[in-house]
Amino acid sequence: MITETNADQEQSPMHRLSCSQSRTVDQMAMEMLGIPGIVLMENAGRGAASRILELLEVTGTTIRSVGLVCGGGNNGGDGYVAARHLANAGVAVTLYSAGRPRPGTDAETNADIADRMNLPTVALEDTTHLATHAANWGRMDVLVDALLGTGFRHPVRAFFGEVIRHINQCRGPQITSLDLPSGFDADTGHVGDGAVEADLTITFAAEKVGFSQPGADRWLGRVTVAGIGVPPWLIDHVVQKSKDRM
Repeated sequence: MITETNADQEQSPMHRLSCSQSRTVDQMAMEMLGIPGIVLMENAGRGAASRILELLEVTGTTIRSVGLVCGGGNNGGDGYVAARHLANAGVAVTLYSAGRPRPGTDAETNADIADRMNLPTVALEDTTHLATHAANWGRMDVLVDALLGTGFRHPVRAFFGEVIRHINQCRGPQITSLDLPSGFDADTGHVGDGAVEADLTITFAAEKVGFSQPGADRWLGRVTVAGIGVPPWLIDHVVQKSKDRM
């Protein structure tokens, strides 16, 4: 696995976070530092958009198109933020919604912003509808997996499994997963019935524990870490506290 660091990455010693630690980092950022959750989501999505723009520049394409497959949770919210920033940079984006975010969540706020910006959005309502629209994914320069995040637990719901299967069948676009490939367990590296096979994983704040497991490279591809705006010492503190409890 090739891991990259970036200028806006939280500059702390290399840590790998568990799902629980990732949640604690977010909670401490919100409760102790007063950083609203929607700001953390904004930073994550903006960082993802920056990496995707770099990827597009490498390909040298003139007409740049990105499809973003978004779930209904925070991972999908990160996707909606990324879509907005990509559109602002002149990229032709299409959003594919595999579940509307719950009312009152940060993800719903960003989905609503995407709606008000008139970003093209397709609701993936059933497997037939999915198959029809997935036929267009191969024409994209980049296809973004923002379906399932660190809160995911096996097994994958049947419909999401179909979405993952269609993503993996694409030939042509660079498959880019946000935070981790959908279907990949952040703690164990277990994939059950399968996960997105990403060319690039843009993970947030720090790598996840499961990234070090044998065979993880197949699903992760190249890994880059994007910061979410939390200070390095907070990540260090969360990891150390976990070690102290062991």
